[in-house]
Amino acid sequence: MSSKIGMIDSGMGGLLVLKACVEAHPECDFVFVGDQLHAPYGEHDAEKIFHYVTVIMEYFASLHIYDIIIGCNTICANILPQLRARFSRFRFFEIIDPTVAQLPRGVHRHLAVLSTEATAKTHAYKNAIQHFDPAIAVQEIACPEFVPLIEGNASAARLTQAVKKRLKDVTCDGVVLACTHYPYLREAIAACLHVPVYDSNQAIVNRYPWPVSHKQEKGSVTIYSTLDGEQMEKQIASLLKQDWKVKTLILDF
Repeated sequence: MSSKIGMIDSGMGGLLVLKACVEAHPECDFVFVGDQLHAPYGEHDAEKIFHYVTVIMEYFASLHIYDIIIGCNTICANILPQLRARFSRFRFFEIIDPTVAQLPRGVHRHLAVLSTEATAKTHAYKNAIQHFDPAIAVQEIACPEFVPLIEGNASAARLTQAVKKRLKDVTCDGVVLACTHYPYLREAIAACLHVPVYDSNQAIVNRYPWPVSHKQEKGSVTIYSTLDGEQMEKQIASLLKQDWKVKTLILDF
């Protein structure tokens, strides 16, 4: 197992996963790369996503980091088998199965899955949910406007307006947030639909095989943006209320 844990997303969504992991295991060392240069991944095809992620995996390899938590549903839904084939030395921890596994059994009969367009096209969540419980009907809803608004630090009013517009005709008894950006909209989504809302953050904390540690001191948190570290710092302060420092990472994409 690597002494450091790598994490990847296209931007701010994966930072919610990182926050949950750091709070649960502050003794661990984390290195997060947010590929904001190419965000949102949900607008790209699988070939482009694989290219971007491959470059970042090579960077992780240069740091001797081989345990990777994928804080991005679009990556998991579109290119996970290819990643595992290309980087056999790595251990990839995906986000879809843990998210579905946390659903309570026998409670829901009609779930709405909110995701990027790229994730919705794969039907990864629909397949996983119906494998979990074939009796559950799944409505897949692509929400391409959400990530740009979140990454752009849109106002709460603008975000709420976007949620209401996208979900105004949705009827369900539960919602699965199949994009790690969407928990920023959790309150607006819950207020709009009045049903339980499930995300990936605690699911990953519960699933990752955390090493036994007797360290008393806190581990390190290193964060990179492939676009603008200073801007991501401002986003983190605004959205996460954290004072994490961010470095700009220049890679040869």
